[in-house]
Amino acid sequence: MRTILALMWTASVILFASTAHAQPSLPVPWRSTDIGLVGIAGHAVVGSNGDLSVAGAGSDIWGTADSFHYVYQPIRDGMITATVASEGNTNAFAKAGVMMRQTLDSGSPEVILAVKPDGGLEFMLRATQNGETAFLGGGSVPVTQTPDNRVAVGTELVLARTGDLISAIQCTPVDGGVLCTTIGTTRAFPTGPAFAGVAVTSHDPSVLNETRFPAIPTVVSVPTDWRTSDVGAVGTGGFATYESASGTFFVSGAGSDIWGAADSFHIVSQGFNSAGGSITARVLGEDATHAFAKAGVMMTASSSPDSARVVLDAKPGGGLEFMARSSTGASMSFIAGAPASFPVWLRLQRTGARIEGAMSPDGQSWTPVGSIDMTLPDGIFAALAVTSHDPGALNDARFDHVTVVSGPEPTGNILTNGGFEDSAVPGTGPGWVSDTIRQSPAQSETLAPRSGLQNGACRTTQTLDCGIYQDVIIPTTDNYLFTMYASANRPGGLVGFGSQGAAVAPGGYQPYRFGFFARAGDVIRVWMYSPAAPGFVTIDDVSLAIDHGPR
Repeated sequence: MRTILALMWTASVILFASTAHAQPSLPVPWRSTDIGLVGIAGHAVVGSNGDLSVAGAGSDIWGTADSFHYVYQPIRDGMITATVASEGNTNAFAKAGVMMRQTLDSGSPEVILAVKPDGGLEFMLRATQNGETAFLGGGSVPVTQTPDNRVAVGTELVLARTGDLISAIQCTPVDGGVLCTTIGTTRAFPTGPAFAGVAVTSHDPSVLNETRFPAIPTVVSVPTDWRTSDVGAVGTGGFATYESASGTFFVSGAGSDIWGAADSFHIVSQGFNSAGGSITARVLGEDATHAFAKAGVMMTASSSPDSARVVLDAKPGGGLEFMARSSTGASMSFIAGAPASFPVWLRLQRTGARIEGAMSPDGQSWTPVGSIDMTLPDGIFAALAVTSHDPGALNDARFDHVTVVSGPEPTGNILTNGGFEDSAVPGTGPGWVSDTIRQSPAQSETLAPRSGLQNGACRTTQTLDCGIYQDVIIPTTDNYLFTMYASANRPGGLVGFGSQGAAVAPGGYQPYRFGFFARAGDVIRVWMYSPAAPGFVTIDDVSLAIDHGPR
């Protein structure tokens, strides 16, 4: 599991309540603000080496209202991971850590996992607006006193949210993998929009707690097989979040248009691995930022503004547009249109060189909108695309029933027994190892396979953790794709490779994908972790293969 983030400003020593403001030094969609009566204005900045320095004053994160400095971005379901490398020893109750917060009000419901200068961990919850903060659990990590009255920490903190459940996890790299401990899980504020970020308070309004994170915090705000980013000169940075209970993507994008020789919009995408496939989504609605604002489905050769691409979109008035840029740098062409009303189902289907667009009122009966023959590489992106046609405003669009069907995953799986078909119940292997430092052994089983006859599992009726892993030697220097399908019946489960990972959302099997570069001879550990709580996490169809497609 990795870590990551950034910001900047200073002021005089008077008490004030600040408002949220974007900082130019922060990568989109990150923002920064002081929360509550902090005493001295905080600041944050990203260093030349990519580390994040955050300075926060304030009296505390406790009681019925907080005062601290916050570096944050929008989230619904997802996860934030950050490593606290060091913090100031300003007070025994100074804090630096990860937070999920319903609003930016000082009395907002929130959950925090923070480390104090003595190495003590605090997992805390404010469940209601202006309610009392409760201490839920803790632990400790090693710290080292430095000559400048700071402490070196070096611990990785994780908050993972699914609906109103938030789990707090501490992770430590061990032998090429990661050792994660669930500190606790709580029911927090209800499903809906929130903010995830890093929080720093000095517990002393007259001084700043100077805290360093070795990288910008990692936030997973959409399922792990999707990527989200702005394309082109959008003017206002966009973002995307995901709600697993409803299967809805919330995509906010600015930009001047998807038109002409170069586009500007927000994209949520994943890669195809062959010359055929489709993307389908229902557009529930969008903001009327402009008559030519757009929200729709796309196939694109790359994320370059002038890339060859095809889009089938809905405008705020309901009219559909099927458009294409046949080659890089060419002008976008309007090919066909159709009337529609929200919600409307949209589909792009690719078969070789031919791409067809279709619409449906119910996802069952489909009407062709248009088609085009054009040359695209075998590896392309399927995407959700949103533009406001106004660089100064965000078009908030909503998609559900999103499905991408593409060719097979990369061949040549270098994992042993990726589908667990050769394992002997209840043991694991060949290839897989039950993590012996855990309290409960992993197993192969026939109870819940995604495909085939068997799957890997951690199951317990007690408060016991569990893990399973496999170490693989990379045979060739190349780009690789790691894919694992996992399911769980409670939060806190993690899957990943090396030090990277993702939270397993409770429910049926979902794909978890990671693309990375590796050199011949590298040892990669792929793993699953199940927290110390009754329930299960299961995995199946795990692959690690050379990947030449876009990710």
